[in-house]
Amino acid sequence: MTQVINHDFTANGQSPTEKWGGGKGYFNAFGSDFGGGTVSLQYSLDNSATWIAMGENTTITANGGGVFDQTACNIRVNLSGATSPVIKSIITKLRFE
Repeated sequence: MTQVINHDFTANGQSPTEKWGGGKGYFNAFGSDFGGGTVSLQYSLDNSATWIAMGENTTITANGGGVFDQTACNIRVNLSGATSPVIKSIITKLRFE
């Protein structure tokens, strides 16, 4: 089964932490208004004590996204610097069969 993680943002903050089993995924964020904010896919290898941006293609300020490849870890989406945003983020596990 494909892992899909969705989260809607209407204010700055973080999505709930999710377990990522490792492998490739696609991060996408889109909405009618980013409110000047930055959306970033983040990962943690130390049980959520430290969060690190996944990469340049998964840190965006307008509709877009990118592919990532990460070992098993915790992941979340972070929105910062936004005023009245309306954004949806989707993380999808890519399956190669």
